[in-house]
Amino acid sequence: MRIVCPSLVALLLCAVLAGCGGDDPVPENMDLIPSEPSGGDDCDDDDAGVGSCETAWGMECEEGHCACTGTECEAGEWTSGDVPGSPLTVLATLPEGGPAWDLDGDGMPDDSFTFVLRELFRAVGVDLDEQFAGAIENGELSVAAVPFAYEGRIDLPSVSTVDGSELTVDPADIHPTEAVTRSRLSGMREVEDGVYEGDGGFLRVPFPMGRRASIEVPIHVRRSRVELDEDGSMRGQIGGFLTADEFVGALNAYFASEQCTCLEGDLQIESLPGGFYSCPVGNTQACEGRCGTVYGLCGFYLHIVLGQVDVDTDGDGELDAGGIHLTFETSGTASVTP
Repeated sequence: MRIVCPSLVALLLCAVLAGCGGDDPVPENMDLIPSEPSGGDDCDDDDAGVGSCETAWGMECEEGHCACTGTECEAGEWTSGDVPGSPLTVLATLPEGGPAWDLDGDGMPDDSFTFVLRELFRAVGVDLDEQFAGAIENGELSVAAVPFAYEGRIDLPSVSTVDGSELTVDPADIHPTEAVTRSRLSGMREVEDGVYEGDGGFLRVPFPMGRRASIEVPIHVRRSRVELDEDGSMRGQIGGFLTADEFVGALNAYFASEQCTCLEGDLQIESLPGGFYSCPVGNTQACEGRCGTVYGLCGFYLHIVLGQVDVDTDGDGELDAGGIHLTFETSGTASVTP
């Protein structure tokens, strides 16, 4: 297995925030993917892994734009007005020993990165599921599930509350040219009364590490199952994967974020020949909080990541990603406005 770690993966954050300043602004075509400051245009400038379409939107690059190539998207604006949605009330990792799905057809359940993420957070004294619950309660993790505004899809945009019954979608979560939100479950079909199963989609999930602190990771959805009640409430399970280099990219983005201003210098995990990684060496004396702890445990995390991949994403016989399973619930309905 060969894993390449981009040296500028911190630009993933710029993709999420819909722009970078300075010498590398998002170009006028507004695909929201910044290019490396090397004269290239966008996602077609061969700057592999730099704010890629795959990790920012779960899409592919076509003529410099991040575009959907399947049936989950269509050109235009996302919705023409208010649509019914259901606010997220519960998000959790699949309990240990829970019914994880086989995501790559090898006959084995794929859930290794659920364990990895639990251990990462546990190592810094954080219970991941308790952090999810707290972030939902205090409004830092505010998501609405919008079922079937478009055929075969449940959209999961970040929202802000206007009042108890009206939600407004974060503009950064709406694609500028495709009628799609950043996070969604696709390929949904009814398998029994009120029960839907899907085979695609994409999520960007902030894994909270305390008040206003999180590590955001991309999850490529391979399977989902959702029960939709008559009152609009939902409960379901989502199974997907995160590649090892995307995991490292998420850590690098965290190190480069405002959450880690205590780190001195541009400290990033680097790739080595043979598909290995090297943890950065720098001055962390000023880091007394979780950032310093996460940084100090870099080698431990990489050891776990490289040893726990269990998904073959491209069918080449090599494991290059880890499975993640989440469960969720929503409650009631609200009006969702773009």
